Amino acid sequence: MSQDNTAAKPPGAPAPRRGQAFSTHACASFLLGGGFIAMLVSGLVLLLGPRGRAAREAGWTWLDLDRPEWAALHLAMAVLFLLAGVWHLTLNWRAMATYIVNRRRHRIGRPLEMLLAVSLLVLVIWLAVADLPPVSWLADLHGSGHGRK
Repeated sequence: MSQDNTAAKPPGAPAPRRGQAFSTHACASFLLGGGFIAMLVSGLVLLLGPRGRAAREAGWTWLDLDRPEWAALHLAMAVLFLLAGVWHLTLNWRAMATYIVNRRRHRIGRPLEMLLAVSLLVLVIWLAVADLPPVSWLADLHGSGHGRK
């Protein structure tokens, strides 16, 4: 006679699938994807929505959240995204290490990809610090440029 385990699970919860254990890799990936989407939406709302006195006086909200609530949501999602990214890197450290160093061949694992990624990072950092386009356009659109005219 089979034992009925339905009383142990909450109502509406999916039944566990046989042979599939909980996947920390999948969980970390879902957190990264969900955090990215939430930051994308909240970032666009903060970028395109009214600011300061105009927003306060008009009582501006979107999806029943005002600007400070959107900012708090954006910050919380950024922290979650950062933590999920660290978790994801920790879980996938071996794969990341082989991208950096191929131990069998004693050379950089993916030199072209690494060069492109590092070059893009350095370029964007330099453009932001130097307040140059197109990065400066984003700061100007947001109203947080270096103050140069």
